[in-house]
Amino acid sequence: MADGPEALLLWIEALRKRYGAVEALRGVSLDIAAGELFVLLGGSGSGKTTLLRTIAGFERPDAGRILLRGEDVTALPPHRRPVNMMFQSYALFPHLKVAENIAYGLRRMGLGRAERDAKVERLLDLVRLTGLGDRRPDTLSGGQRQRVALARALAREPALLLLDEPLSALDRSLREETREELAALQRRLGMAFVLVTHDQEEALTMASRIGVMRDGLLVQVGTPRELYEQPADRELATFIGGANVLAAEVQVAAPDAVLLVPGITKLVRAATEAPADGQIWLALRPERLRLGADGANVAEGVLEGISYRGDVVTRTVRLPDGSALRATTAASDGAEPRPGDALALSWSPDACILLRA
Repeated sequence: MADGPEALLLWIEALRKRYGAVEALRGVSLDIAAGELFVLLGGSGSGKTTLLRTIAGFERPDAGRILLRGEDVTALPPHRRPVNMMFQSYALFPHLKVAENIAYGLRRMGLGRAERDAKVERLLDLVRLTGLGDRRPDTLSGGQRQRVALARALAREPALLLLDEPLSALDRSLREETREELAALQRRLGMAFVLVTHDQEEALTMASRIGVMRDGLLVQVGTPRELYEQPADRELATFIGGANVLAAEVQVAAPDAVLLVPGITKLVRAATEAPADGQIWLALRPERLRLGADGANVAEGVLEGISYRGDVVTRTVRLPDGSALRATTAASDGAEPRPGDALALSWSPDACILLRA
């Protein structure tokens, strides 16, 4: 974003954090506007949770600074920041009732009993737990405990809510339902959320913007569409959406690239300019490939495997040079090719994503 730190909710500048020989954050800079649902996405050890804990104040950076609403909070302890954090484990007090868990922070703020009770009731209604205030956490489902933790995190009305893998403890069907509820709640409140996850689908479906972390660095920040359609490098193309990636040699760089790809007989045409340094990567999303040889670009090989997932089918085609292409298409009632059959795949020039080698 182009705005300066005073105009943004959160401004992070060149953060560094080391644990012994491991540099968990390597000069991370980031800005987040009010009302964003920003997702930090990355694998284990990428630095995403360290960054979240540093924003919250639980970790002190070795270098860099953090501004919240234009105020430098780098040296402030967690309780003096307008930030709250919802932990992966939920960290509910097992001996307290649901309402008492939610009211815990309000009591420490000095709110009177009547005001506290009224706010707890509003929060229970907000997270769809009306009538469950007298229950203890161990009598609730995983999804209900998650909502109690969310209500407690919202109770003090922070300027920024941090969520560390909030859906990881839920089973798949409940996780999908809960992420929709969480995103809808964030939009309704208009509060900025920063959510950490390793789940690409979760990030793509929830985020207004995503920051992808790898080895202590932010390798790309953008909208879900930007990251999916314009990944910064080969690793990101395969990490988000599982693109097919093939080595390619540029024959014509501009205005539309023409590529020589081992394993593909005909030259591949792309609807974009290519780097002029010769060797690049060609990335193709599985859902952009079609069965048959009726497209502008065609690859021919042998069907190696078929994976059925209800309404879609993913087929793996082995090319003559040993590389493979995965194509995901809608399931049909027609005759299906079998493993070992010859199979052609085609795609349009605008399906080509070109990445520097």
